[in-house]
Amino acid sequence: MDGPVEDIHLAHAAEFFLKQIAHHNDALDLSLIRRAFEFAANAHKNQYRQSGEPFQVHAVEVAKILAELRMDTFTVCAGLLHDVLEDTTVTHGILSAEFNETIAELVEGVTKISHIPLKNTEEVQIETYRKMLVSTAKDVRVIIIKLADRLHNLRTIRYLNAAKIDRIAHESLNVYVPLAHRLGMAKMRWEMEDIIFKHLHPADYERLLNKVVETRSDREKEIEHVRALLTDLVHKNNITARIVGRPKHLYSIFKKMSSGKSFEDIYDLFAIRIVTEEVLDCYKILGIVHTTWIPLQHRFKDYIATPKSNMYQSLHTAVIGPQGRTLEVQMRTEEMDRIAEEGVAAHWVYKEETGHSERVKWLKELSDLPRDLTNHDQFMEFFKIDLFQSEIFVFTPKGDLIQLPKGSTVLDFSFALHTDLGYQCVAGKIDGKAYPINTVLKSGVTIEIIKAKFQTPSPSWLNWVKTSKAKRDIRYWLKQKSFQHTVALGKELFEREVMKLHIEENITEKLQRLFPHYKMEDMDQFYHAMGNGDIPILTVLDRLFPEKHLFKSKNPSFLRKLVTRKRKSASQSGLVLNSTEGLPIYFGKCCQPLPGDKITGYLIKSKGVEIHRNTCTSGMMLMEKDSQQVHIGWDPSVALNYKIKLQVIAYSGRYLLSDITRAFSDTLTTILHAHVKQIGTLAYHTFLVELSNRHHLNKVVRELRRIREIRKISREMIFKEDVYED
Repeated sequence: MDGPVEDIHLAHAAEFFLKQIAHHNDALDLSLIRRAFEFAANAHKNQYRQSGEPFQVHAVEVAKILAELRMDTFTVCAGLLHDVLEDTTVTHGILSAEFNETIAELVEGVTKISHIPLKNTEEVQIETYRKMLVSTAKDVRVIIIKLADRLHNLRTIRYLNAAKIDRIAHESLNVYVPLAHRLGMAKMRWEMEDIIFKHLHPADYERLLNKVVETRSDREKEIEHVRALLTDLVHKNNITARIVGRPKHLYSIFKKMSSGKSFEDIYDLFAIRIVTEEVLDCYKILGIVHTTWIPLQHRFKDYIATPKSNMYQSLHTAVIGPQGRTLEVQMRTEEMDRIAEEGVAAHWVYKEETGHSERVKWLKELSDLPRDLTNHDQFMEFFKIDLFQSEIFVFTPKGDLIQLPKGSTVLDFSFALHTDLGYQCVAGKIDGKAYPINTVLKSGVTIEIIKAKFQTPSPSWLNWVKTSKAKRDIRYWLKQKSFQHTVALGKELFEREVMKLHIEENITEKLQRLFPHYKMEDMDQFYHAMGNGDIPILTVLDRLFPEKHLFKSKNPSFLRKLVTRKRKSASQSGLVLNSTEGLPIYFGKCCQPLPGDKITGYLIKSKGVEIHRNTCTSGMMLMEKDSQQVHIGWDPSVALNYKIKLQVIAYSGRYLLSDITRAFSDTLTTILHAHVKQIGTLAYHTFLVELSNRHHLNKVVRELRRIREIRKISREMIFKEDVYED
């Protein structure tokens, strides 16, 4: 009878497993883990994987990975049991009774993140990702177990058929690798990436592996020379440190080569890591490195003072090392080193934090993605946008540090502070100077948001933001709020014009009589149509009060003037006004817009619509004075000339003015006025010229640039000049 023999084998296997994991963490409760081992072995009895191995082997390997991460007893037990709810008859209640509710919850959390079936709809994929995020947001140990599970599945992926290998590899690259990165689990991420690389690009993998092997011996000798030199320098300064070479994994080399860099350029870099006992020693070693070799400008990063959001801390620098080769040096403490490689798992051990750590609150935000987001590509954009990108660090006026993805704008910053602030953002003061909302931010700047209560989001904002929060908030407003906003705008504009006609009666009933004519069902729909410009307000008023002869009066009212000037300005300005019918148009003298410039219209009470370039601070400041933004664009069918002031600064020369006027003549540009002022050797020319559009301006600038004496050409603006310098 083989029952007793199997029990002996099981006991030996359990004993061997317990010795292995105790080596990594002597604080584990081995008796509880033994029970979990035996329970899982019995539950998975007679179950085998595609490799032919008993299923229990996979459970044990997952638990080993968790033990290597020094996870707690409950997590290691859950690793052993992570498949019993899905693949056996064991229930949540049985697990809870046999062990405890925490272990049962962890196993159930992993079970809910079930693998995505091969034939799967996009909606099911989205819901799978969402479940993973929700489970993880409750207890971060869930995703650590799932990542260990996925890592071992990748280690044994070679036993699967080609279709499954392709699906699992791509899913791992798109979902699990970014999650490992965001959780700071670099060691696990690197191994997953290299396995995926090997199976998705086998030829590239083998070719790159051979190149690395060929150059390894010489490279290791050079790194050892640098390591010995640094060890001597550190010890002379009475600092205890561990100094090691930092290997580059294959997938990172492949990615850099894919962007156009050669293998020699990438692999020529020396990378050294110095691990110390104290934070102060990191800065002392930085001083030693910088006084020994010449540091490279703009390559120093202090992630100790400003940690990355995945908890990573280290000092980074690059210097011109021995033999003139670039040497990259990282300096951090032992604790920082573990967190750098194991991320949230190491942080769990050091800080004994619960699953609701502030460090992983982004998971909760990510799990709250809009429920109506069912387009797969859109969801994956939201899903990955906060997972796998570089970061910048900026400050509020009070000195609070805000972390944002690289490429974030003023608008991203405003939404990061508060959703309502984002909705009302019209500009931002960066280190005291005003900039438009789509300005890309750099690390270290201080930003103050300029807001206006009448500001509202527009679809173009989605092109100006980087963070998923900003995108989510803007999409929500556009879908949920724009209708109500347009209704309110239509009502306000209508009532304003009624007041100008000195009509005091209640006209709601009269408006309702027009419903059939305009095919409206209620007042909100009517006001929305007027606010959107679909129904001209003046046409409605003319139907309501024909006795006022709004379009026939010999002495036109203000409304009559508006319509007349609108019609006139539409043909004279070359603009298309998409809403707010019946308003005159004015160009901002401060920024001198030209067709081809990106522009914004601002509705100003008792005046009309004033047009400014998007980069003009005068226009943005109008929002603080209760003006309303209006969607407006250039009419390509209208060809007109516009008066623009250009400033040209040049070194004085005998034929300079003649050359400049010839440049204007060659580009068919009319000079209306010219002024020259001499200051030292420089001549400051101001020209008032007629230009047809931005393209015409660019032609003029190119022609002027041919004149060697010219140093600077600018279109004058209050906010920010268009500058063309040599």
